[in-house]
Amino acid sequence: MSKKKNIVILGVGIAILFVLGILVFLKTQKPSSLVSPLPEEEMPAETETGKLLYEDEAGFSFQYPQTLGIVEKDVSDPNTYSSLELLSKSHPEEKMVVKIIDADFSTIEVWLKNNPQEGKLVSEKEVSLSEMKGKSFQYADPSKNLILVIDSGILYRLEAPDSDFWRSAFETISSTFKLTEEQTSSGGTGSSIIEEEEEVIE
Repeated sequence: MSKKKNIVILGVGIAILFVLGILVFLKTQKPSSLVSPLPEEEMPAETETGKLLYEDEAGFSFQYPQTLGIVEKDVSDPNTYSSLELLSKSHPEEKMVVKIIDADFSTIEVWLKNNPQEGKLVSEKEVSLSEMKGKSFQYADPSKNLILVIDSGILYRLEAPDSDFWRSAFETISSTFKLTEEQTSSGGTGSSIIEEEEEVIE
């Protein structure tokens, strides 16, 4: 009797251990089966060069260094297509401005007469912005670079401080500025950013 009883107890013990083993296995598997992995944060697409590409719903794009960030200003003026500020953590008190608005005047000369600029004019030359003819101005006290283009009733304005840091960024942005579509309506901007070539400006 005692031998039979021991066999029964042993069998019950093995069964209990088996059940406990199954429960422990299920418990360890539950988190991985029920918890979905967190989605990866969407990052800009990386390209061969490493610069960033800004694309605006107003119908233009340009490349800019990764050392800069872009702030899209809230546009409430119906005559403004886009108003951007490019900022740098290393130069927090300075900024570059890109503004696209309906032109009040037919020529750059008339616009400048009605919108006098601070500083002394150092140089002036003709430039091309996305195959549109315009003018580039360099001022001193305070020093800045300014590009103005009036085309099809629209004023394109790019302005930045005239320092080594901003001069390089200004040249990159103005040389890669392109129209992507016709500006058909003002107000409201949007963008997408794509990485192209890395450029570190010191």
